Amino acid sequence: MSSAGPHSLSPDMVRALLEGRQSIELTPTRLLRLSKDLPHDWSEQRHFLGFGDGRSKISGRNAL
Repeated sequence: MSSAGPHSLSPDMVRALLEGRQSIELTPTRLLRLSKDLPHDWSEQRHFLGFGDGRSKISGRNAL
């Protein structure tokens, strides 16, 4: 796993994932694939993964 793997997600995003409050498109497999491009900044992570605005910012090239 890259250095920006799930261990570096913001605590509130980890909680949301554990509670199932992520976008339906954000599967564990997709999150693992996206981890290599995951920003280190927590606010950028929220935007990149679509938390907080109801939309995913994940491009089609990262689709399963």
